[in-house]
Amino acid sequence: MGSNRDEPSCRRRARGVGHLLRRASRGHEPEGRAREQLTATDLPITEIAASVGYATPQAFARMFRAEVGESPSRYRRERRS
Repeated sequence: MGSNRDEPSCRRRARGVGHLLRRASRGHEPEGRAREQLTATDLPITEIAASVGYATPQAFARMFRAEVGESPSRYRRERRS
């Protein structure tokens, strides 16, 4: 029987695999919609996150930073100034 110490890393890997599967099934469409909403609207990031299918703004921000290389708020700020 494994130790509980391994449980968090297993959960992280499972979440990562889930994210990859969601991305593969949806393509990159949510990222594109998010970029558009960040630059063209004043919607709060929490609403944008929900509109592209993320349960939390934190999960959305992690995905966005991984895909785009900067946070959603910085992306918005840089493209609007």
